[in-house]
Parts: sequence; C-alpha cells; structure tokens
Amino acid sequence: MHQGRCLGHGGDCPAPILGAAHALGLSTFEFINYGRQPNARTLEKIMDDNMDRIPIEDAKPGDVYVMSFPDLIAPAGHNMHVAMLTDKGILHAYAKAGKCVEHRLDDTWRNCIRRAYRYRGVI
Repeated sequence: MHQGRCLGHGGDCPAPILGAAHALGLSTFEFINYGRQPNARTLEKIMDDNMDRIPIEDAKPGDVYVMSFPDLIAPAGHNMHVAMLTDKGILHAYAKAGKCVEHRLDDTWRNCIRRAYRYRGVI
C-alpha cells in the first residue's frame, strides 16, 4: 500500500524499515511526499539526508539497501526499493508477494543492490 504505515493494514517498502527503526529508537525520520512511480534522485536524497551511506560490502544486519529491479519497467539505474539486511538475508515489503517477507540474499537479490546505508549513531 503506497505510503502505508499501519501495522496489519498494508505498507510499502519503507514501512518495515521505518517501523523497526522507530520501535528501537534508532531514528524518527519518515519517508513522505513521494509518488507512486519511483524516483532515484528523491530516494537517494531522502536516504542521504537521514542515514549514512556505507560501502555495500560493509553492510551488516540492520543496515538498509537501496535496490533496483531490472524486471520492472523503469529507466536504467532507477533505484526503486529499500530492504533491511538481516542475519538470514533481506527483509522487505515485497509487492509481488503482497506482504513483508524475508528472502535469502542469493545472487539474484544481491545483483539488485545499488547502495547501502546505516542509521546515524549505529556502529
């Protein structure tokens, strides 16, 4: 659900990441005023303004990946999705499944990763 944040009633890809960060006191930032069509520049600005960009290879559980999906119709390099790294893979609201899921981070998912971020103040 676009811009959904109500537990049990639908959410978009930022919802589980923001919900976890808010519940753990890691951050109070919120993704707001973004359109249904993903915009790489908007997403990158939101992430850069609120989190610390880190090298992808340095990501650890709790960090956030910005991803793009080559199977969706979008301009090349269009970053369109966020997911949280877990000890088992990635946790994200996945439209194709219609729910929040955890996927093993195999080569298919790994190839979608474009950037990694960490909450400020988290070591």
